[in-house]
This record gives sequence, C-alpha cells and structure tokens, in this order.
Amino acid sequence: MHRLFGLGGASAYADFYGYPISTALKPAYANGVPKLFDGSKTMWEIGAALPAKAEDMFQPEFLQDMRTNGQNWFTKGLDRNETYRWAPIAPFRLYTGENDIDVTPLSSKAFFDYAKRRGGNISLHSLGAVDHMASISLTMAPALKWFEELAQTNAPAPSR
Repeated sequence: MHRLFGLGGASAYADFYGYPISTALKPAYANGVPKLFDGSKTMWEIGAALPAKAEDMFQPEFLQDMRTNGQNWFTKGLDRNETYRWAPIAPFRLYTGENDIDVTPLSSKAFFDYAKRRGGNISLHSLGAVDHMASISLTMAPALKWFEELAQTNAPAPSR
C-alpha cells in the first residue's frame, strides 16, 4: 500500500463514512492527518512526514483485519468505490509502468480487459520499466499531444 494513498485514503474514508481514524492509524498519525491533508502541503511534504513503510502508520489489528478478512470499514469502502467497474465511452488511454507498485501492470491490465469486454473505448500503453512517479511524468507529453489531436479531429462545427 502506497504511504500517501494509505494515509490519505484512510483519512478520507474515515471522515466520509463516520469512523474514527484512530481505529486505523496509530495515534502519532491519527492526530496529524488533518494537518497533512488540509490542502496546504505538497505530496512531497506529506511524504517526507511519513515513515518509509506504510505498515508503520497503521494499527496492527487494522492491518491484520485487512489481510485476513477484508471486512473492516476501510476495505468495505474501497470495494463500494472500486474504480475499475466501468467501461469508457470516450477515448481512454491507460498508461502503465512495468515497475509501478502503486497501480501495478496487473491492475492496469485487469481494468483494460474488463473495459474491453464491455465495449470500452480504451487502449493500454506501457511506459517501460518505470515506477508510478516516473509514469506520471512520462505520460504528460504524450497525453497532451493526444488531447491536441483529439481536439483537431473532433472540433465542433462552426456556429452559424
């Protein structure tokens, strides 16, 4: 579990679903979450305030429950909000880094296959042996070029 996702996700889900964040996070992190995610910090500042391993932030009982039965409020919330259960109608490019541990190539392929089987207008593009942060950087230029091409080919008709 990526540190930022784990902490930010637990914080957002606890707030939205009405659970105390202290049931998921150790006190040192449960008390500091609002300040880290108040919109005033960059993801690098947030990352610098976190331990190297996400497991160090979470209550052991919470992690054990996630690993064994997945029936705590956080995993139930994740399941309710699963993002791969849809198929894009508009053109959709899915970029993946082969060394990405945050959104693994296997996860990207699972979404691609799911959407394709349902008629989704989707394509999958490998960015090579890069991780999540490098994938983000490497995606920006080709995505911008693609958006510009789409704007040219799908430009609205001039008004009369």
